[in-house]
Amino acid sequence: MRLWRDTSPFNTYARGIRKAGSATEIVGYTERSVAVREQVPSVPVPDFSSKRSGNESYIAGEIFSVRLNGQGAEESRDFVAAGFPLIPMGMVSTNDRRAIFGTIASRAFWAPR
Repeated sequence: MRLWRDTSPFNTYARGIRKAGSATEIVGYTERSVAVREQVPSVPVPDFSSKRSGNESYIAGEIFSVRLNGQGAEESRDFVAAGFPLIPMGMVSTNDRRAIFGTIASRAFWAPR
């Protein structure tokens, strides 16, 4: 069953979904293109010693939050971009407030809503 579809041409990944009363909240990560590569890059060996992925000059990693009403219609959508890699880890919420948390580069990040 499809809950929500991001109609943008960029890669979008849901990282967390929760039910809040009759509403559904989705938090996730999207990679938006900010530049065009002049050459096709070779596949690098993953470097797990760094939180940087090496594509920051071409891709902007953003966190998004979407709230759907009980009928599945979008009530609100928020995107957070910072110029550094943003990685959402989860979301905490009450009936009327929520906060997304994760990392921005190597530091902790949280965004109250």
